[in-house]
Amino acid sequence: MKLKKLTLILTTLLLAVSFMTAQEIKGKPTIVVIPFETRDVDANDAEALFDTFTNKIVDSGKFKVVDRSKVNEIKKQHEFQNSDWSNDEKVAKLGNALNASLVVVGKIQPFQKQMKAYFRILDINTMEIVSTAEGLFSDILDLFNKTPEVVKKLTGEIKSISMSSNITTSKTESSSVSTNASTTYGNTYNIGDDGPGGGIIFYHSEAGFDVYEPDGSVKKCHYLEVSKFDLGKISWCPKKGLANCCNITTLTKLGSGRINTFKIIKSTHRSGTITKENCAALACHSYSTATTKAGDWFLPSKDELNLLYQNLGKRVLLSNTTNYNYYWSSSQDGNNYAWYQRFSDGYQYGSYKDSTKSVRAVRAF
Repeated sequence: MKLKKLTLILTTLLLAVSFMTAQEIKGKPTIVVIPFETRDVDANDAEALFDTFTNKIVDSGKFKVVDRSKVNEIKKQHEFQNSDWSNDEKVAKLGNALNASLVVVGKIQPFQKQMKAYFRILDINTMEIVSTAEGLFSDILDLFNKTPEVVKKLTGEIKSISMSSNITTSKTESSSVSTNASTTYGNTYNIGDDGPGGGIIFYHSEAGFDVYEPDGSVKKCHYLEVSKFDLGKISWCPKKGLANCCNITTLTKLGSGRINTFKIIKSTHRSGTITKENCAALACHSYSTATTKAGDWFLPSKDELNLLYQNLGKRVLLSNTTNYNYYWSSSQDGNNYAWYQRFSDGYQYGSYKDSTKSVRAVRAF
């Protein structure tokens, strides 16, 4: 009798443990990691990085991770290419086919003789970007070594997830997330926070401000964010000496950087063809991140640049600089000059357009 009673107790305990384990697993969102889009990265290195990245997500204990063999099978069925990671419709279709709630996509490419990596997590049900992580690395080995911290940031920033109908809504642990972490476009941000475009928030207006669009319309925005690193030391345009290269009308006020950038790019540059290497505006216009595309960013106007200095530069909140504290604005100072700002003391002055200065891309939303 005692043996039967003990067996009954053990069986009951095992069933209880099994039930709790099942409930624990059920409460975790299913996540799928899509092989990253890479450029100029060795295939074996990309494979090793992907495996390590996936393993670290598994190690976080926050998700049910879809096995890669299943991912490859569904990818083949849906003719999904790694370059489709930016196509929300295809990503959603792939995620749904795998019964996933979340999908991880990434892009790795060379930048300024280094390696730039972007990662983001999408909510399959809403196609909202719930988390991002990006960085500039010396090479693929540096990225590989820093994968644990990249994954920690990417998964730690998720504060809420829209679960599918068969999974109860839950919140992931966020104890390891810094207080300035942000997740979706609907959030409220503070100066110095990570922005939804992968930059740093440096201006916020509750009432909003007008942004002048290239098509002549005016868009109401509430935030400005700046790229997390310099795009290099670049000339304002390929003007040579006192030659009249481009004669355009630009503005200096808040909200005018976007239209200034468009005018600079579309202007006739008599001194030569503009490129990302000789035109600060084009360099900013061409910039993109995991959550933004080329054309979303612009060279800040004189007043926008001053806001960047006052709110981040003056407080030494800008990192990844080129150790060159002169930054271009998109505002002209006559035909031959353009406004720049010295971030050591905030001084603004006009300089020849063909001189090289540091450049940061800015985005309004």
